[in-house]
Amino acid sequence: MHRIDGPGATVDHRFTDGDPVGGVEATVVTDDWANDVQEELMTLLTAGGVTPVKGVQDQVLKAIAAILRAQLLTAEVTAGTAPAFTLTPSTPITAYAANQRFRVKFNAAATSGTLNISGLGAKNLKRYDYTGVKIAAVIAAGQLADVEYDGTDMVVLNGLTDRDGFAVSLGASGYIRFPKSLGGFLVQWGFATSNIAGIDGIVLPTSHANTNYVVFCQSRDFTQNVTFGAQSTSNGTFNVTARTSSGLTGSTFHFMTLGF
Repeated sequence: MHRIDGPGATVDHRFTDGDPVGGVEATVVTDDWANDVQEELMTLLTAGGVTPVKGVQDQVLKAIAAILRAQLLTAEVTAGTAPAFTLTPSTPITAYAANQRFRVKFNAAATSGTLNISGLGAKNLKRYDYTGVKIAAVIAAGQLADVEYDGTDMVVLNGLTDRDGFAVSLGASGYIRFPKSLGGFLVQWGFATSNIAGIDGIVLPTSHANTNYVVFCQSRDFTQNVTFGAQSTSNGTFNVTARTSSGLTGSTFHFMTLGF
């Protein structure tokens, strides 16, 4: 489609009635402009499954409604190898902008990942936990979801957050959060390695609501008699030291936290 550019069009490609007294020519409606407008509308009707009928004036509206219901212009299947998902929309984007929303169908499962749209660069896939904090999105193969770019991350707005009120992320590091009706109690687990002087900032799989959670640690080496000291430092991190009878030591260990 193009702006009117026939005889009598203004310099900014607009229509004018002209001015016979002043010798200004009225804009000529050219066949190429009229055909462009007509075929643009026909393309819209075809996409919406509407057969054009002479004398009916609400068919464009019906076509737009049908396209929105079917999400014909937004539902896209991701590609790439999880967790690095890619998306090539039928209408490509040229730059990321906050509040862009995409309807996607994920081609694989992942416990965290990124989404790269139109080759513009990978953005972390996030979702909101029950406190409103953004955490890694858990993705299921074949999952349909609305994904919105918030200026930093790709946020899965209807992600896999709850199962009968429970939030679950299973794996070597993971968590189970009980429903709000049960107080939102949170159990987390994982493993890490401390050095001879201990280690600061062990990052939990997700965040507790506060720092009043309990940390339990156990050495992965059953031949060592190791005692651990651990302390929460934020809602999502804790510090730990490992000690034997000989003093501080390095140790690979399992951890579990209990709290809200």
